[in-house]
Amino acid sequence: MNFTTGKMEPDPSGRAITERTGDTGRPVPAEYAGEGYLVLAKAARNILRNRRLRGRYLPADLFADPAWDILLDLFAASAEGQSVSVTSACVAAAVPVTTAQRWLRELERQGLVERQHDNGDRRRVLVRISGAGRDAIAAWLTATGGT
Repeated sequence: MNFTTGKMEPDPSGRAITERTGDTGRPVPAEYAGEGYLVLAKAARNILRNRRLRGRYLPADLFADPAWDILLDLFAASAEGQSVSVTSACVAAAVPVTTAQRWLRELERQGLVERQHDNGDRRRVLVRISGAGRDAIAAWLTATGGT
């Protein structure tokens, strides 16, 4: 990420990213804090939008990748300060709810997402990207230039 120009650029070094604690108390890679993190979130949203657009021209089931769609959506929501319910995460996956829930369990098992009860409504369960998931997606977006 070139923070002077705001343009996505691959990290040629491939080095590990220094971490600091962000407003959420979760570790946030230093170079993804603030506006840079929002630029990466916008890139994630663009990828999701383009994946949906592709479905207008080709059979969408040829390209189903619910885990990836969930991670991109949760990454962007994290940067935007949005809470995501399990139901909303399932919608983002663009697959049947049972399939999306199975992928959410696997992503949680892999340590890439976390679940928590909504403090405002204990019946509702929220899901968020974990620090490890956020770091991985941010690093991938940076390495690929957000495309």
